[in-house]
Amino acid sequence: MGLPDLYSHKWNHMKIFNKIKNSIFIIIMIIVVMIFIPVSLKAQLGIKAGISASSFRYAGTVEPNQGYDIDLRPYLGYDAEWVQLADQKPLISPVVSIYTDINLGKGFIVRPELGFVQKGVNLSGNEYQKVIYKVKINYLELPVNIAYNMILKENFKGEIFIGGYISALINANKKTALNVSDPKATNLKSVKSFDSGLTYGFGLKPKIMDHFFRFDLRISHGLADIFKVNSNEVRMYTTTQKTYNYSLFLSIGYEF
Repeated sequence: MGLPDLYSHKWNHMKIFNKIKNSIFIIIMIIVVMIFIPVSLKAQLGIKAGISASSFRYAGTVEPNQGYDIDLRPYLGYDAEWVQLADQKPLISPVVSIYTDINLGKGFIVRPELGFVQKGVNLSGNEYQKVIYKVKINYLELPVNIAYNMILKENFKGEIFIGGYISALINANKKTALNVSDPKATNLKSVKSFDSGLTYGFGLKPKIMDHFFRFDLRISHGLADIFKVNSNEVRMYTTTQKTYNYSLFLSIGYEF
Protein backbone atom coordinates (compact mmCIF):
# COMPACT_ATOMS: atom_id res chain seq x y z
CA MET A 1 0.00 0.00 0.00
CA GLY A 2 1.50 3.31 -1.11
CA LEU A 3 1.66 6.45 0.98
CA PRO A 4 -1.35 8.14 -0.70
CA ASP A 5 -3.41 4.96 -0.27
CA LEU A 6 -2.37 4.75 3.38
CA TYR A 7 -3.49 8.33 4.07
CA SER A 8 -6.75 7.70 2.20
CA HIS A 9 -7.35 4.53 4.24
CA LYS A 10 -6.75 6.38 7.53
CA TRP A 11 -8.94 9.28 6.41
CA ASN A 12 -11.83 6.92 5.60
CA HIS A 13 -11.52 5.32 9.04
CA MET A 14 -11.55 8.75 10.70
CA LYS A 15 -14.71 9.72 8.81
CA ILE A 16 -16.42 6.49 9.86
CA PHE A 17 -15.36 7.00 13.49
CA ASN A 18 -16.64 10.59 13.53
CA LYS A 19 -19.93 9.52 11.96
CA ILE A 20 -20.40 6.81 14.62
CA LYS A 21 -19.45 9.24 17.42
CA ASN A 22 -21.94 11.86 16.19
CA SER A 23 -24.67 9.23 15.82
CA ILE A 24 -24.12 7.99 19.39
CA PHE A 25 -24.30 11.57 20.71
CA ILE A 26 -27.55 12.21 18.83
CA ILE A 27 -29.04 8.95 20.11
CA ILE A 28 -28.16 9.80 23.73
CA MET A 29 -29.63 13.31 23.41
CA ILE A 30 -32.90 12.04 21.89
CA ILE A 31 -33.25 9.36 24.58
CA VAL A 32 -32.65 11.91 27.34
CA VAL A 33 -35.25 14.28 25.84
CA MET A 34 -37.81 11.47 25.48
CA ILE A 35 -37.27 10.39 29.08
CA PHE A 36 -37.67 13.93 30.49
CA ILE A 37 -40.70 14.85 28.34
CA PRO A 38 -43.01 12.61 30.43
CA VAL A 39 -41.72 14.20 33.64
CA SER A 40 -42.26 17.78 32.45
CA LEU A 41 -45.54 17.26 30.57
CA LYS A 42 -46.98 14.39 32.58
CA ALA A 43 -46.89 12.27 29.45
CA GLN A 44 -46.62 8.48 29.17
CA LEU A 45 -43.35 6.67 28.42
CA GLY A 46 -43.40 3.23 26.84
CA ILE A 47 -41.37 0.60 24.99
CA LYS A 48 -42.28 -1.51 21.97
CA ALA A 49 -40.86 -4.58 20.24
CA GLY A 50 -42.03 -6.64 17.30
CA ILE A 51 -41.34 -7.57 13.70
CA SER A 52 -41.40 -5.81 10.35
CA ALA A 53 -41.99 -6.99 6.79
CA SER A 54 -40.22 -4.75 4.27
CA SER A 55 -39.75 -4.51 0.52
CA PHE A 56 -38.99 -1.96 -2.20
CA ARG A 57 -41.40 0.07 -4.31
CA TYR A 58 -40.40 1.66 -7.61
CA ALA A 59 -41.56 4.80 -9.36
CA GLY A 60 -43.11 4.51 -12.81
CA THR A 61 -43.44 0.71 -12.97
CA VAL A 62 -46.48 -1.24 -14.08
CA GLU A 63 -45.91 -4.03 -11.55
CA PRO A 64 -44.01 -2.42 -8.63
CA ASN A 65 -43.24 -5.75 -6.89
CA GLN A 66 -41.56 -7.31 -9.94
CA GLY A 67 -38.21 -6.56 -11.50
CA TYR A 68 -38.93 -6.82 -15.22
CA ASP A 69 -38.69 -3.09 -15.79
CA ILE A 70 -36.18 -2.10 -13.11
CA ASP A 71 -32.42 -2.36 -12.78
CA LEU A 72 -30.84 -2.55 -9.33
CA ARG A 73 -27.35 -3.38 -10.62
CA PRO A 74 -26.02 0.18 -10.23
CA TYR A 75 -26.73 -0.09 -6.49
CA LEU A 76 -26.41 -3.78 -5.60
CA GLY A 77 -23.86 -5.00 -8.16
CA TYR A 78 -23.90 -7.18 -11.27
CA ASP A 79 -25.06 -10.23 -9.27
CA ALA A 80 -28.54 -8.66 -8.97
CA GLU A 81 -29.12 -9.07 -12.72
CA TRP A 82 -31.13 -12.29 -12.51
CA VAL A 83 -32.54 -12.25 -8.99
CA GLN A 84 -34.21 -8.88 -9.59
CA LEU A 85 -36.43 -10.52 -12.23
CA ALA A 86 -38.19 -12.66 -9.62
CA ASP A 87 -41.08 -11.59 -7.43
CA GLN A 88 -39.96 -9.75 -4.34
CA LYS A 89 -40.48 -11.36 -0.97
CA PRO A 90 -40.75 -9.40 2.29
CA LEU A 91 -37.68 -9.12 4.47
CA ILE A 92 -38.71 -10.13 8.01
CA SER A 93 -36.75 -8.34 10.76
CA PRO A 94 -37.02 -7.46 14.47
CA VAL A 95 -37.82 -3.90 15.61
CA VAL A 96 -37.51 -2.21 19.00
CA SER A 97 -38.30 1.34 20.10
CA ILE A 98 -39.17 3.72 22.92
CA TYR A 99 -42.00 6.23 22.67
CA THR A 100 -43.76 9.02 24.54
CA ASP A 101 -47.49 9.75 24.47
CA ILE A 102 -48.23 13.45 24.94
CA ASN A 103 -51.91 14.03 25.69
CA LEU A 104 -53.40 16.99 23.79
CA GLY A 105 -56.91 16.54 25.16
CA LYS A 106 -60.22 15.54 23.54
CA GLY A 107 -58.78 12.13 22.61
CA PHE A 108 -55.79 13.44 20.62
CA ILE A 109 -52.18 12.38 21.31
CA VAL A 110 -48.79 13.27 19.84
CA ARG A 111 -46.39 10.32 19.85
CA PRO A 112 -42.67 10.78 19.09
CA GLU A 113 -40.83 7.48 18.89
CA LEU A 114 -37.21 6.39 18.50
CA GLY A 115 -36.30 2.92 17.36
CA PHE A 116 -34.05 0.52 15.51
CA VAL A 117 -35.54 -0.80 12.27
CA GLN A 118 -34.22 -2.97 9.49
CA LYS A 119 -35.60 -2.42 5.99
CA GLY A 120 -34.74 -3.89 2.62
CA VAL A 121 -35.94 -6.70 0.40
CA ASN A 122 -35.65 -10.47 -0.01
CA LEU A 123 -34.78 -11.50 -3.58
CA SER A 124 -34.02 -15.12 -2.71
CA GLY A 125 -35.37 -17.91 -4.89
CA ASN A 126 -35.32 -21.64 -5.57
CA GLU A 127 -36.60 -21.93 -9.13
CA TYR A 128 -33.52 -23.45 -10.79
CA GLN A 129 -31.11 -23.51 -7.88
CA LYS A 130 -31.20 -22.27 -4.32
CA VAL A 131 -30.23 -18.61 -4.15
CA ILE A 132 -30.08 -16.44 -1.03
CA TYR A 133 -30.12 -12.73 -1.79
CA LYS A 134 -31.23 -10.34 0.95
CA VAL A 135 -30.70 -6.60 1.11
CA LYS A 136 -30.63 -5.35 4.71
CA ILE A 137 -30.62 -1.63 5.56
CA ASN A 138 -30.40 -0.71 9.24
CA TYR A 139 -31.79 2.64 10.35
CA LEU A 140 -32.27 4.67 13.49
CA GLU A 141 -35.84 5.84 12.89
CA LEU A 142 -37.81 8.70 14.41
CA PRO A 143 -41.56 8.54 13.63
CA VAL A 144 -43.88 11.25 14.95
CA ASN A 145 -47.59 10.41 14.82
CA ILE A 146 -50.81 12.14 15.80
CA ALA A 147 -53.27 9.63 17.27
CA TYR A 148 -56.98 9.87 17.96
CA ASN A 149 -58.67 7.59 20.50
CA MET A 150 -61.88 6.30 18.91
CA ILE A 151 -62.43 4.08 21.95
CA LEU A 152 -61.61 5.69 25.29
CA LYS A 153 -62.59 3.63 28.31
CA GLU A 154 -61.00 3.16 31.70
CA ASN A 155 -59.54 -0.27 30.88
CA PHE A 156 -59.37 -0.18 27.08
CA LYS A 157 -58.39 2.27 24.33
CA GLY A 158 -58.47 2.02 20.57
CA GLU A 159 -56.79 4.54 18.29
CA ILE A 160 -55.90 5.43 14.73
CA PHE A 161 -52.80 7.44 13.93
CA ILE A 162 -51.00 9.14 11.06
CA GLY A 163 -47.73 11.01 10.76
CA GLY A 164 -44.29 10.95 9.25
CA TYR A 165 -40.83 9.56 9.90
CA ILE A 166 -37.19 10.33 9.26
CA SER A 167 -34.49 7.65 9.35
CA ALA A 168 -30.71 7.91 9.72
CA LEU A 169 -28.66 5.15 8.12
CA ILE A 170 -26.60 2.93 10.44
CA ASN A 171 -25.29 0.48 7.84
CA ALA A 172 -26.40 -1.54 4.83
CA ASN A 173 -25.36 -4.87 3.33
CA LYS A 174 -26.43 -7.63 1.00
CA LYS A 175 -26.35 -11.26 2.14
CA THR A 176 -25.81 -13.71 -0.70
CA ALA A 177 -25.27 -17.46 -1.15
CA LEU A 178 -25.65 -20.03 -3.93
CA ASN A 179 -26.82 -23.61 -3.32
CA VAL A 180 -25.03 -24.96 -0.22
CA SER A 181 -22.36 -22.24 0.05
CA ASP A 182 -22.09 -20.19 3.22
CA PRO A 183 -23.85 -16.81 3.10
CA LYS A 184 -21.57 -13.86 2.44
CA ALA A 185 -22.29 -10.32 3.66
CA THR A 186 -21.10 -7.39 1.52
CA ASN A 187 -21.37 -3.77 2.63
CA LEU A 188 -23.38 -1.46 0.38
CA LYS A 189 -22.11 2.09 -0.14
CA SER A 190 -24.96 3.02 -2.46
CA VAL A 191 -27.61 3.68 0.23
CA LYS A 192 -28.30 7.31 1.09
CA SER A 193 -27.73 8.52 4.64
CA PHE A 194 -31.35 9.50 5.29
CA ASP A 195 -34.84 8.30 4.44
CA SER A 196 -38.25 9.85 5.11
CA GLY A 197 -41.89 9.12 4.46
CA LEU A 198 -45.44 8.73 5.72
CA THR A 199 -46.65 6.38 8.43
CA TYR A 200 -50.12 5.39 9.61
CA GLY A 201 -51.96 2.58 11.38
CA PHE A 202 -54.06 1.66 14.39
CA GLY A 203 -53.47 0.42 17.92
CA LEU A 204 -55.33 -1.33 20.74
CA LYS A 205 -54.49 -0.67 24.42
CA PRO A 206 -55.94 -3.02 27.04
CA LYS A 207 -55.20 -2.34 30.71
CA ILE A 208 -53.66 -5.36 32.43
CA MET A 209 -52.66 -5.28 36.12
CA ASP A 210 -52.80 -1.46 36.35
CA HIS A 211 -50.65 -0.94 33.24
CA PHE A 212 -51.60 -0.38 29.62
CA PHE A 213 -50.20 -2.73 27.00
CA ARG A 214 -50.43 -1.80 23.34
CA PHE A 215 -50.77 -3.81 20.14
CA ASP A 216 -49.95 -1.81 17.00
CA LEU A 217 -50.11 -2.30 13.26
CA ARG A 218 -48.18 0.42 11.41
CA ILE A 219 -47.47 0.92 7.70
CA SER A 220 -44.77 3.21 6.37
CA HIS A 221 -44.41 4.52 2.81
CA GLY A 222 -41.02 5.93 1.94
CA LEU A 223 -41.06 9.17 -0.07
CA ALA A 224 -37.31 9.53 -0.65
CA ASP A 225 -35.21 7.67 -3.21
CA ILE A 226 -32.95 5.50 -1.04
CA PHE A 227 -30.12 4.78 -3.51
CA LYS A 228 -27.28 6.78 -5.02
CA VAL A 229 -24.44 6.08 -7.43
CA ASN A 230 -21.13 7.21 -5.94
CA SER A 231 -19.34 9.77 -8.08
CA ASN A 232 -16.01 7.91 -7.91
CA GLU A 233 -17.47 4.67 -9.29
CA VAL A 234 -17.59 3.67 -12.93
CA ARG A 235 -21.15 3.92 -14.25
CA MET A 236 -21.49 0.51 -15.89
CA TYR A 237 -25.29 0.60 -16.05
CA THR A 238 -28.06 3.09 -16.52
CA THR A 239 -29.77 4.17 -13.32
CA THR A 240 -33.04 2.56 -12.33
CA GLN A 241 -36.31 4.21 -11.40
CA LYS A 242 -36.51 5.79 -7.99
CA THR A 243 -36.60 3.16 -5.22
CA TYR A 244 -38.58 3.61 -2.00
CA ASN A 245 -38.84 1.68 1.25
CA TYR A 246 -42.18 0.11 2.12
CA SER A 247 -42.74 -1.59 5.48
CA LEU A 248 -45.40 -3.11 7.71
CA PHE A 249 -44.79 -3.26 11.48
CA LEU A 250 -46.47 -5.44 14.11
CA SER A 251 -45.48 -4.61 17.67
CA ILE A 252 -46.37 -5.14 21.33
CA GLY A 253 -45.74 -2.33 23.81
CA TYR A 254 -45.74 -1.66 27.52
CA GLU A 255 -46.38 1.70 29.20
CA PHE A 256 -44.71 2.59 32.47
